[in-house]
Amino acid sequence: MPNAPVTDLETTALLGIWPSDLVPEKKLDPLGLLKAAYLSAVGILEVFNRKIQDAAAAGELSGHGLAKLRVRLAGEALGKVEGLRSRALQNALDRIAAIEADFRKAVDPAQKLGDVRAELRAAEIRSHLRSIDPLEVEGVLRRAARAGDTETLAATLDGPAVFGLVPEGVRPEVEAALWAGLDPAAAKELEQLRRGVEVVRKALANLEALFQKEAGHDPDPLDIGD
Repeated sequence: MPNAPVTDLETTALLGIWPSDLVPEKKLDPLGLLKAAYLSAVGILEVFNRKIQDAAAAGELSGHGLAKLRVRLAGEALGKVEGLRSRALQNALDRIAAIEADFRKAVDPAQKLGDVRAELRAAEIRSHLRSIDPLEVEGVLRRAARAGDTETLAATLDGPAVFGLVPEGVRPEVEAALWAGLDPAAAKELEQLRRGVEVVRKALANLEALFQKEAGHDPDPLDIGD
């Protein structure tokens, strides 16, 4: 097994790059913790590389010894990767779930009971959408999303699922536009957290795969010594 370290280019390919527009307001807010987790992932790989390079440069270990060292260090790194996943990701996922719950509560039809005018207008919107070609519905909803027409978007999302008024391909856009109209700050936080989660998930998954591969290359698995 080669003892060459992972290069900077390979590190970028493996872990990706933290988006420059995802700037946490506070270090300990969910987005800040996600960025810290990403930077920690980079650090774990850098430490692994440095220890292998230092050991090779010292010339005190044989090829077999270096291979054993890689296995041990990879096992230690795996534990650190799992720790990052359980801490930073869960914190962000909990915040995402809370924001989504708040938005869904805000557009819950039950919140409008008693507002006859609003109920009639929502029913009229859904009736119109059911009367046109399903392919045209997607275009109507996209235009409503671009225009910030929260009334149309909310009425559509409020409709019974059996009507299938919101094509799955356009649902994320409809929800994002509606939520941006209801609470721009929360909608922006939600979008940033979702993107941050994907960056960290990919980085940790790739890092975990690398170290699992390294840990599985023990040249002498029955030897508990070095």
